[in-house]
Amino acid sequence: MTDHTDYVAKAKQQIEKLGNELDELEQRAKAESRKASEWYTQQMTKLRGEWQEASSRLEELSNSAHAEAKTTYQHVRADTERHWKALEAAVKAYRDRIDAEAA
Repeated sequence: MTDHTDYVAKAKQQIEKLGNELDELEQRAKAESRKASEWYTQQMTKLRGEWQEASSRLEELSNSAHAEAKTTYQHVRADTERHWKALEAAVKAYRDRIDAEAA
């Protein structure tokens, strides 16, 4: 496999794992009989939107090697990695808040 193919395969696994974590967090919030507070609703909506954006960028990254030059791939990869780090931080903050309130 090429560097591009390896990176895309790993990123797809990570985005799927994060999507599963969002599902789990959403279920935990509901199962713990949390009031559907505005904050939880807004945050989950925001996180789902960010997750969808990351998925779209990953698809763009996957297709960039077929359609364009290596420089485009590198640019899209850097952009995807920045977006990914921000999304991970947002999910962590959401998880930490749920955990803190559950304790």
